[in-house]
Amino acid sequence: MICPKCSGDTRVVDSRPAEDGTVIARRRACTACGHRFGTQESTFDVVAHRARGRRTKAAWLQRTPRETRLATQRGYDATYKVRSAAREEAAATGRPLGDVLRQWGAGPPP
Repeated sequence: MICPKCSGDTRVVDSRPAEDGTVIARRRACTACGHRFGTQESTFDVVAHRARGRRTKAAWLQRTPRETRLATQRGYDATYKVRSAAREEAAATGRPLGDVLRQWGAGPPP
């Protein structure tokens, strides 16, 4: 954290949970000028605003690391299948791979 007086680096002198346990009160001291000050730090939930006023956790917070890894792998697999099929068609027709992918809507923009 930055010192409000000299913009130097600070260190934590004392740290304790505040009233309800969601906030942490910290006492800090600047390493450059010695100024001491207090901060209150808390966490917040990332919420997605859905249709009709519904609120849910953000999608990336709902997945476990394993589910995220599997979803990423499924994306890679799908890309590989499209590229393989496009490579075969490009070889059969003699057209460049980029043209085949663009025709399929999966290639880089022209």
